[in-house]
Amino acid sequence: MINRELLISELEESTNRLVEQLLHFTDNNFNMRPAEDQWSAGEIAEHIVLLESNVNKALAQTTDSDRPADQKIEAMKKGMNNLERKYIAPEYIRPKPHPKKRDALIEGFKEQRLILQTIIRTKDLEQKTIFKHPVIGEMTGLEWVYFNMFHTKRHGTQLERLSAMFT
Repeated sequence: MINRELLISELEESTNRLVEQLLHFTDNNFNMRPAEDQWSAGEIAEHIVLLESNVNKALAQTTDSDRPADQKIEAMKKGMNNLERKYIAPEYIRPKPHPKKRDALIEGFKEQRLILQTIIRTKDLEQKTIFKHPVIGEMTGLEWVYFNMFHTKRHGTQLERLSAMFT
């Protein structure tokens, strides 16, 4: 049985941590890339908002699952915590090449997280989504919720390193 209130609490903690990390950036350094092939804080934030928007849409279309809802969570956590492994974001969740506004992206992120809270409260998270992750494959609603949190934590580490460069 999924403890929805605990899940929402974990999601809120993840949300607050990322917002706090984004607030370390100024208007001047939010769009500064540390290197040509690395994303700025603004690009990281936009990527997260794009991903979470797509996940929330995916969670609207589900089908029955024949396996435990949490089967892939530990493997995902391990994979996302491995900062040595690099992932290439699919085109539809890559940031666009224009300056970003920190406060607007923070609000967009919070909005997606509120939508996800509603999904957690109202949807059957044991079902799998029609949309498959490009690497992980079929995922249940519960796994997508945890994926969002692990993904945010991974990029939060990037933001911490980036922030340290500007202080």
